[in-house]
Amino acid sequence: FRPMGVAVVDNRAALKAYAEEDGSPILRAKITTGKASGAVLFGAGCRRLHAIGVERPHMAAALVEMSGGALVPVVGGVLIRDPSGALVGA
Repeated sequence: FRPMGVAVVDNRAALKAYAEEDGSPILRAKITTGKASGAVLFGAGCRRLHAIGVERPHMAAALVEMSGGALVPVVGGVLIRDPSGALVGA
């Protein structure tokens, strides 16, 4: 297994916590934060964002551009909701 990194963002996509295993690639923090931020910014899990990238690459490119590069449209970002369904973060 490759070393993992985990980023937690709030409902505004602000980074709240990050941890990674030893040996993680240098860009791991940006990639994992981009996955979590993308889920929050788009309001959907990254499986949906990835599907958009496959189905309509021009749309995925536009979303990345509009987010200032903060959105990474690949599988990995999961929304976190409270019991009432309100978005807490990712």
